[in-house]
Amino acid sequence: MSWKDDIYFTLRQPDATPDDEICSCSGAPPIKLMTMRQVHGFNPIHCLDCNLEVPPERLALPAEIVGEIAEWDSEHGALKTLELASGAYEEWAQARLLDAYSPTNIDGRALAAKLSSLRACYFWFFQPQSEDTWQPRTTCPVCSERLRPYDGGIFPQLLCEEEHLVLVGS
Repeated sequence: MSWKDDIYFTLRQPDATPDDEICSCSGAPPIKLMTMRQVHGFNPIHCLDCNLEVPPERLALPAEIVGEIAEWDSEHGALKTLELASGAYEEWAQARLLDAYSPTNIDGRALAAKLSSLRACYFWFFQPQSEDTWQPRTTCPVCSERLRPYDGGIFPQLLCEEEHLVLVGS
């Protein structure tokens, strides 16, 4: 039975990430925390180079950090879901995602800083790219320093090393 025929699909755990959606980059490229539960699964750790999922066991994450990541992803993912739903809570959720000092963004930056002790890590800062008036930022939404381009990715990304942030570039 395909998922299209399964009336209980939305109540089931997502399937394991397919192999072609798992990072196979050589070496240890930087990673980013980026909730993707609307698409597939509960692992928000992605490669900064290929944008694909990095299995947490590759990083040998301590159990306490695994729990923190899962809790943050649940909350951040809920906000992303509300923002994407384009319903009554869209503006409210978007305001929290765009507020650099909202709890979800503070926690995301703190987790990225913790993970950086294992491998360089950045927190994917939300931007409303689908809006007609959207323009990529040139400065960090937290410290206001100029963002620097990251040259290793498959699409333009901008980094703030101080705040452990990554944003989409132009």
